[in-house]
Amino acid sequence: MHHHFKPLILTLLFFLTFGCGPRTEVDLLLTNGKIFSAGHGSPLHATLAVKDGLVVAAGDRSMARHYRAPKRINLSGKTVIPGFNDTHQHVRGRPRRHLELGDLTSLKDLHNRIQSKAEELGPGEWITGYGWAEDDLAEKRRPLRWDLDEAAPENPVILSRAGGHSAVASSLALKLAEIDRNTPNPEGGVIERDDSGELNGIIRERAGMVYRLVPDATWEELKPSFIQNLEFFLSLGITS
Repeated sequence: MHHHFKPLILTLLFFLTFGCGPRTEVDLLLTNGKIFSAGHGSPLHATLAVKDGLVVAAGDRSMARHYRAPKRINLSGKTVIPGFNDTHQHVRGRPRRHLELGDLTSLKDLHNRIQSKAEELGPGEWITGYGWAEDDLAEKRRPLRWDLDEAAPENPVILSRAGGHSAVASSLALKLAEIDRNTPNPEGGVIERDDSGELNGIIRERAGMVYRLVPDATWEELKPSFIQNLEFFLSLGITS
């Protein structure tokens, strides 16, 4: 009778020991998900293993027992897809002198930002910026050269409006560019003046008259900003 149980015992031992072998070490294991690999054959998987930033395996739920990872995430049925490829992006690096103004809400806020940047850079250093729009400001008007002068009287300042078709320059920036009330409008552009003929600091379509004086930034100046911008894209799932 004992001989009849022997094959059954051996079979049980085989299955008990089958899953107890050495497991492959990886850095990250995603389990219990709907993982779309975009590959040929069966593109949907339940488990994904990652090592050194690369996908090393994808498979069904049973695959998980063959891997060990310090970070293991139970997706609880959530979907995972490959990173997005954006074929048209403008990733820019910005030097320390640059101010991002897309979130500007008031001229007071602008004053504080320019003033802080002037204190950071020191007298004589150029301050540039991009992204202001008068419709977004509490005062519902454009910043003019006098606003810039008050915030940073010892720094040349030029700030481009959102869209890039106009910019406002401080009095010092205009002086360095040799632009005064007698300067004629450049071809295709406008140097704005008030009713008395005084420059208000706005240059339309030809802000390069001033920007040409801004020193070129070095790669070392631009690199931290490039890295920050690329990390932001990664946080959105844009990987290339």
